Amino acid sequence: MKKIVKSVLLIIVIIFLLLYVLSRMTINNTSTWAYLIDMLNPMVTTETVYANAPTKTIEEYRDNANNKTDYSYKVNSYNQSGQKRQIQVTSYGSKLKLDSQRYLKIRAKGQYVGDFRIVTDNQVPKKVINYLRH
Repeated sequence: MKKIVKSVLLIIVIIFLLLYVLSRMTINNTSTWAYLIDMLNPMVTTETVYANAPTKTIEEYRDNANNKTDYSYKVNSYNQSGQKRQIQVTSYGSKLKLDSQRYLKIRAKGQYVGDFRIVTDNQVPKKVINYLRH
């Protein structure tokens, strides 16, 4: 019985260590694998981050589901604490129409982007605006 309990505890510790290491490995990695790992990893928290409006797409591809073109952008985002993270944002069906006075408010779980909105500078916390302007 003691061996079984020790084995189960060891397996649990190994799983938690693996999840932690995976969450560290996906930082600033915009690959599909990083996206999937962070989406499924319970140790990665969801947070709101902000980014400058992207100026150019990194990828354009035809979406077979709706027969429209989707556009991907890489952006450097910041959370309230000033932690920088590069993530990939995809606009489905149309390009983002942005200017330099606009920002993206992104709900992200690591590299997984739940959703995003276009906001103005008065909708971005002042602390974060300072990070975005440097």
